[in-house]
Amino acid sequence: MIFLIALLVASNLSMFVYFGFENAKLREAIKAEQALYEEAVQQVAREEEEYELLWSRLQKALEANKELEGLLVNISGKVLVPLNYTLILERG
Repeated sequence: MIFLIALLVASNLSMFVYFGFENAKLREAIKAEQALYEEAVQQVAREEEEYELLWSRLQKALEANKELEGLLVNISGKVLVPLNYTLILERG
């Protein structure tokens, strides 16, 4: 009877130690995954900032393009380019 009790105690202790090691391994794996997640979140934030910057630059370029288009429409038909390529603006 004492032998069975000793065997159960030894079995319980070995299981306790084994699962303690497994628990430690899992905790380390969770920490590694959390670090990867945080890095991914930071990368997404950086890419969103870059996207916003590029979007604002695109909007400015489109506005400048519209202004230039309006200017070109305004001066179309009013510019003469003679053979020496000197620009002469017509009046009227």
